[in-house]
Amino acid sequence: MDFVGVLDWFKSLNKPDRPVTVAVHGEPFAVKQDGTLGDRVPPILPIAPVATPMLSLTTLSGLVAAFSANVDGFTDLGPSAVQVESFDSVALVSLKSDEWGRRHVWARAKSTEVNLFRFGEYLDPETFLITAQAGFMPIDGHYTNMLKLCSSLTAGNSVQVADDGYSQKVTISEGGVTRGEVELSPRVSLRPYRTFREVDPVESDFLLRFRAQKDALPHVALIPVDAGRWKTDTALMVRTWLKNNLPEGTTIIA
Repeated sequence: MDFVGVLDWFKSLNKPDRPVTVAVHGEPFAVKQDGTLGDRVPPILPIAPVATPMLSLTTLSGLVAAFSANVDGFTDLGPSAVQVESFDSVALVSLKSDEWGRRHVWARAKSTEVNLFRFGEYLDPETFLITAQAGFMPIDGHYTNMLKLCSSLTAGNSVQVADDGYSQKVTISEGGVTRGEVELSPRVSLRPYRTFREVDPVESDFLLRFRAQKDALPHVALIPVDAGRWKTDTALMVRTWLKNNLPEGTTIIA
């Protein structure tokens, strides 16, 4: 670099820096190397802080206990509510979102109830009886009639179902001897366990069907026919349980 070039370089040090951005109608735009206007510069948002970890629970009683214990001091952090998210999930949430649009969940109870009964499948009578007794609330009526009917099935049975649209008569015979006869409505109302055990299961309608098996016991199936309405009914039952067990005035959303 010659002497003149060195002088020019020193002079450039005293010149004001070229602006990196310029405001146009209040919006920032980049300035290119040649001094012309470039693209709009999007705002830089602050990084959201890490949220307080959620308390995971498996029972409604646990959620009520967490509420009473003022988990993470939630009562001092703004309005909150208990939200019935579904038939098997309830959460304690903030009603006001933060500046990043997040609505905090202080605690969530998720049911771990698993009903082992295989709905919609034809089962051998022994499997049907065992899983039905473990998976349904025992109540008189359709439940007891169903168990009585399935208990009378033996090898060599013939099963006849007479259905007039209002009721069905199931006759089980062996040879020429009638072993059992039970009259059922076309739909049987049962209460399978499918949510928190603190809440009584809601009634759902099922079709009870039999299928003959060669040289084996007839198989039995329970086919759900309520189009999933039990999920809504169960969520409302959960809401009622919470209303009876949480402090008066608690906001419950379902």
